[in-house]
Amino acid sequence: MGTRCATIVRQITDYGTDQKVEELFRFYRHWDGYPSGHGMDIATSCMAANDDHGLNNRNWCQHLMAHLFADSADMEVEPKGAWHSDIEYLYAITGHYAAFGGKVGIDKLPVTIEVWSSNWDVPYGTTMRKEPLFRGTPQEYIEWAGKDN
Repeated sequence: MGTRCATIVRQITDYGTDQKVEELFRFYRHWDGYPSGHGMDIATSCMAANDDHGLNNRNWCQHLMAHLFADSADMEVEPKGAWHSDIEYLYAITGHYAAFGGKVGIDKLPVTIEVWSSNWDVPYGTTMRKEPLFRGTPQEYIEWAGKDN
């Protein structure tokens, strides 16, 4: 279905007691952008990347994107700051890059997913100031999206 969405991929970097949130890139998807489509693709890709321990190291984003782009079609990577004015949903994937020590912990899944509903011609920053439809772990997302949200 032609439900358009955009996804912002961000990274939290720890510098001792300081944390920095940095946008890595964005991508746009023209089809299946609804929560039980694209959102579920994100969550299941997170789970697959975690199964091969890819989310628990400094290259978490590469592992996640390898799974997501292998499973999903019609996504266009865009530069930071790109904006599509015709989306119905906005997603944020935020991962953790441990600058000291490398690994965050094999027992943790250091990625969160957020999804907001959006309207045509609403800037992403405005949308992200609203309460999201969902914010949580990939496991929690699968449970939430399975309830026909």
